[in-house]
Amino acid sequence: MAFSQFNPTAAYLGVGMNYTSAELSTINPIYLPDSKGMLYDNGPFVTNLGGGPGGTDYSLLEAPNTTWGFGAQLANGNRLADDFDVPAGGWEIDSIIVFCYQSFSGNTSTITAVNLQIWDGEPGTAGAAVIWGDATTNIMTDTYWSNCYRGSSLTNTDRPIMRNVAGITGLSLDEGTYWVDYQFDGTAASAPWAPPITIAGQIETGTAIQYTTTAVAWGPALDNGSGLQQGMPS
Repeated sequence: MAFSQFNPTAAYLGVGMNYTSAELSTINPIYLPDSKGMLYDNGPFVTNLGGGPGGTDYSLLEAPNTTWGFGAQLANGNRLADDFDVPAGGWEIDSIIVFCYQSFSGNTSTITAVNLQIWDGEPGTAGAAVIWGDATTNIMTDTYWSNCYRGSSLTNTDRPIMRNVAGITGLSLDEGTYWVDYQFDGTAASAPWAPPITIAGQIETGTAIQYTTTAVAWGPALDNGSGLQQGMPS
């Protein structure tokens, strides 16, 4: 069961991108001191570069999908996770950026916390374990507007997407497949909600999973309209 907001009408974790888009080249990462550069981008959410209000970017919801964002809010105990592959030689990670919005928040970020865990397997499956982080410590070092809105029309500004930097210390990963699992908190009344990877013309975008306290379990992050699994940008 997915907990989501639907439409009724770091070094990043670019080696081995799952998805490619012209918009990715316009996103400028913010690095922590001594950062060595971007390692990985899990996929885009900008569908209309400069196509939003006043020349802003836009993440346009495309039918039959109806989910604006997936719940990953501390107040409700919901979490999101997605997988990533580390190539031969391994990585040292000093930051991870994850994305969310609070409806009607305006363009000044209302996000106050990010907690994050790295797993050596898919969360909720037999043998998978947390190898870095925890589900309570706030490790957010910065939060700011991404210059992108999420919605079902190119004029709607209700959902400004925030870029949230999680500072990482002491994380070295050998070659293999891992999962990043995270959760947000904020001061506005709505959620926070996490927009999925969004690619024009592509309705199913990944293999993200969601933990909800309703189901008390991890399950696929499924769009409410299409029923198809989505990925999460990070």
